[in-house]
Amino acid sequence: MARESFYLTGPLQGVKYGQRAVARLTAPADRWWLGQAHWYTAWNLISLGEYASALDELVEVSSIGHALGDSGTQSDAACATGWIMTLRGEGEAGVEIIERGVALAKSPLGRAKALGFLGIGHLEAGNASAAVSRLEEAIRNLEVFTGGRPSRYNQLFPYFTAYLAEAKLFQGDRDGARAAALNAEKMAGSAEWWLAYAHRALGKVAWAAGDLDEAAARLSRALATFVAIEARNTVARTHALLGEVHHARGDKTTAVTHLREARDRFERLDVTYWVERVTTLADRLGLSID
Repeated sequence: MARESFYLTGPLQGVKYGQRAVARLTAPADRWWLGQAHWYTAWNLISLGEYASALDELVEVSSIGHALGDSGTQSDAACATGWIMTLRGEGEAGVEIIERGVALAKSPLGRAKALGFLGIGHLEAGNASAAVSRLEEAIRNLEVFTGGRPSRYNQLFPYFTAYLAEAKLFQGDRDGARAAALNAEKMAGSAEWWLAYAHRALGKVAWAAGDLDEAAARLSRALATFVAIEARNTVARTHALLGEVHHARGDKTTAVTHLREARDRFERLDVTYWVERVTTLADRLGLSID
């Protein structure tokens, strides 16, 4: 239920289900499942932006993985820990930890997930070429695992592909970025969660192409979904993007509103790196958000 809540009812409910599972999985035979309960609790906490609590859960996941000699569980813990570090601005250190997770991943699915984390981590760290390479490798591994069959893990395709679009854009490949983003939108179908990442990528592509109205529309659609699913860090970052787009459109009032909202949300999440980034961005744009 903690896993399904992440996609269906939101991470707050997912945390409650995860904590309930942790409390009940007390038998020695339940240790692997206990690790999974801690993992999905952490995953929901990451979406909420509660990184300190998520890291506490991941310590438990790692400890259980080591005790069981389960490299897959250890890989999950390392990848998520490194991902949190990159989200907080500790790019290179976070990538190094995710790389340990990749080394621990043995199955096609495990490698697909770990490589996806690594690609996203490289993107957060500003390593565009490495991000593209790892995300493409992640997608190939996922294709091997799913084999074109129905699988709940098919939802990772639009997620990784949307990030691949952003990495290609950062690399300077605007055409490749647009193609990847449209592919992510097609694969997401009506699944609003994954569609939001495609909208965000398409919004960035439109912005780069100078289509500011399309950029604002796409990013606004993404924001609405991120708000609905309580993806707090992503909400704050999307506000920052919209602030830049509206400034480019000449709408300084709306730009200030979005940038102030981004800064305030990052302050509540205690993500100093992003508070400073948004403040610096506002200064660079000549906007006062105090």
